[in-house]
Amino acid sequence: AAERLRAAVHGHGIAWRDETLSVTISTGLACAVDPDEPRDSLLRRADEALYRAKTEGRNRVVAAPELRVA
Repeated sequence: AAERLRAAVHGHGIAWRDETLSVTISTGLACAVDPDEPRDSLLRRADEALYRAKTEGRNRVVAAPELRVA
């Protein structure tokens, strides 16, 4: 779903003054595999994936590694 959203937005522009600004989306995803994983941990992993997406060139979807359930 995140990739479909990214692709749908890519290439559209926003008129601003005398120019058109391109629009892109960077998304960080994290899956809760362990039902006992604290919400803060899940959000932190998603946030880290988002910053990885931005660092790797923006306009991309990056998934955080899954936590290992013992």
